[in-house]
Amino acid sequence: MARVPEPLRAAACFPPEADSQGDARAWARVMVTAARELRAMSAEAKAWSSDVHGEVLAALDETARVMTAAKAPVLAAQEASGTWKAPGVGSFEQFRAKTTRTGTGATRKELGAARAVTQLDGGL
Repeated sequence: MARVPEPLRAAACFPPEADSQGDARAWARVMVTAARELRAMSAEAKAWSSDVHGEVLAALDETARVMTAAKAPVLAAQEASGTWKAPGVGSFEQFRAKTTRTGTGATRKELGAARAVTQLDGGL
Protein backbone atom coordinates (compact mmCIF):
# COMPACT_ATOMS: atom_id res chain seq x y z
CA MET A 1 0.00 0.00 0.00
CA ALA A 2 1.25 3.49 -0.82
CA ARG A 3 2.30 5.85 1.96
CA VAL A 4 0.14 8.97 2.11
CA PRO A 5 1.63 11.60 4.45
CA GLU A 6 -0.78 12.89 7.11
CA PRO A 7 -0.80 16.53 5.89
CA LEU A 8 -1.95 15.34 2.46
CA ARG A 9 -4.54 12.97 3.93
CA ALA A 10 -5.94 15.82 6.04
CA ALA A 11 -6.06 18.22 3.08
CA ALA A 12 -7.78 15.72 0.78
CA CYS A 13 -11.14 16.00 2.50
CA PHE A 14 -13.62 15.89 -0.40
CA PRO A 15 -17.40 16.15 -0.07
CA PRO A 16 -19.24 12.79 -0.05
CA GLU A 17 -20.94 13.58 -3.36
CA ALA A 18 -19.27 15.16 -6.40
CA ASP A 19 -19.66 18.91 -6.06
CA SER A 20 -17.78 21.45 -8.17
CA GLN A 21 -17.34 23.99 -5.37
CA GLY A 22 -16.49 21.47 -2.67
CA ASP A 23 -14.14 19.56 -4.95
CA ALA A 24 -12.41 22.80 -6.01
CA ARG A 25 -11.85 23.73 -2.37
CA ALA A 26 -10.44 20.29 -1.59
CA TRP A 27 -8.11 20.31 -4.62
CA ALA A 28 -6.92 23.79 -3.65
CA ARG A 29 -6.08 22.53 -0.15
CA VAL A 30 -4.25 19.54 -1.65
CA MET A 31 -2.29 21.83 -3.99
CA VAL A 32 -1.17 24.16 -1.19
CA THR A 33 -0.30 21.23 1.07
CA ALA A 34 1.76 19.55 -1.65
CA ALA A 35 3.57 22.82 -2.40
CA ARG A 36 4.38 23.39 1.27
CA GLU A 37 5.63 19.84 1.72
CA LEU A 38 7.80 20.09 -1.41
CA ARG A 39 9.17 23.43 -0.22
CA ALA A 40 10.24 21.74 3.01
CA MET A 41 11.80 18.81 1.12
CA SER A 42 13.66 21.13 -1.26
CA ALA A 43 15.90 22.27 1.60
CA GLU A 44 17.72 18.97 0.99
CA ALA A 45 17.93 19.40 -2.80
CA LYS A 46 21.74 19.51 -2.76
CA ALA A 47 21.72 15.87 -1.69
CA TRP A 48 19.39 14.76 -4.49
CA SER A 49 20.57 13.06 -7.67
CA SER A 50 20.47 14.96 -10.94
CA ASP A 51 17.59 12.71 -12.05
CA VAL A 52 15.54 13.86 -9.06
CA HIS A 53 16.45 17.50 -9.76
CA GLY A 54 15.21 17.10 -13.33
CA GLU A 55 12.03 15.30 -12.35
CA VAL A 56 11.11 17.78 -9.63
CA LEU A 57 11.89 20.80 -11.82
CA ALA A 58 9.83 19.36 -14.68
CA ALA A 59 6.93 18.81 -12.29
CA LEU A 60 7.25 22.35 -10.91
CA ASP A 61 7.33 23.81 -14.44
CA GLU A 62 4.24 21.83 -15.46
CA THR A 63 2.49 22.77 -12.23
CA ALA A 64 3.14 26.47 -12.87
CA ARG A 65 1.63 26.15 -16.37
CA VAL A 66 -1.40 24.20 -15.14
CA MET A 67 -1.98 26.55 -12.20
CA THR A 68 -1.95 29.56 -14.53
CA ALA A 69 -4.57 27.85 -16.69
CA ALA A 70 -6.63 26.85 -13.62
CA LYS A 71 -6.40 30.33 -12.10
CA ALA A 72 -7.53 32.17 -15.24
CA PRO A 73 -11.23 31.26 -15.19
CA VAL A 74 -11.40 31.73 -11.41
CA LEU A 75 -9.94 35.24 -11.70
CA ALA A 76 -12.29 36.02 -14.58
CA ALA A 77 -15.30 34.78 -12.61
CA GLN A 78 -14.32 36.74 -9.51
CA GLU A 79 -13.79 39.90 -11.55
CA ALA A 80 -17.11 39.47 -13.37
CA SER A 81 -19.00 38.81 -10.12
CA GLY A 82 -18.19 42.28 -8.81
CA THR A 83 -18.16 40.96 -5.24
CA TRP A 84 -14.66 42.37 -4.83
CA LYS A 85 -15.91 45.96 -5.13
CA ALA A 86 -15.53 48.04 -1.99
CA PRO A 87 -15.10 51.71 -1.11
CA GLY A 88 -11.61 52.84 -2.04
CA VAL A 89 -11.03 49.97 -4.47
CA GLY A 90 -11.20 51.39 -7.97
CA SER A 91 -10.40 48.29 -10.00
CA PHE A 92 -10.02 44.55 -9.84
CA GLU A 93 -6.27 45.07 -10.27
CA GLN A 94 -6.22 47.17 -7.10
CA PHE A 95 -8.27 44.57 -5.25
CA ARG A 96 -5.89 41.77 -6.27
CA ALA A 97 -2.81 43.86 -5.46
CA LYS A 98 -4.18 44.47 -1.97
CA THR A 99 -5.28 40.90 -1.27
CA THR A 100 -2.12 39.28 -2.68
CA ARG A 101 0.27 41.97 -1.40
CA THR A 102 2.17 41.84 -4.69
CA GLY A 103 1.71 45.37 -6.00
CA THR A 104 -0.12 46.61 -9.06
CA GLY A 105 2.64 45.77 -11.55
CA ALA A 106 2.70 42.09 -10.64
CA THR A 107 -1.08 42.01 -10.45
CA ARG A 108 -1.46 43.62 -13.86
CA LYS A 109 0.88 40.97 -15.30
CA GLU A 110 -1.03 38.16 -13.57
CA LEU A 111 -4.40 39.40 -14.81
CA GLY A 112 -3.07 39.96 -18.32
CA ALA A 113 -1.85 36.37 -18.46
CA ALA A 114 -5.13 35.10 -17.01
CA ARG A 115 -7.16 37.06 -19.56
CA ALA A 116 -5.00 35.71 -22.38
CA VAL A 117 -5.43 32.12 -21.18
CA THR A 118 -9.18 32.63 -20.81
CA GLN A 119 -9.42 34.00 -24.36
CA LEU A 120 -7.34 31.12 -25.73
CA ASP A 121 -9.58 28.61 -24.00
CA GLY A 122 -12.67 30.26 -25.46
CA GLY A 123 -13.70 32.25 -22.43
CA LEU A 124 -15.88 31.14 -19.57
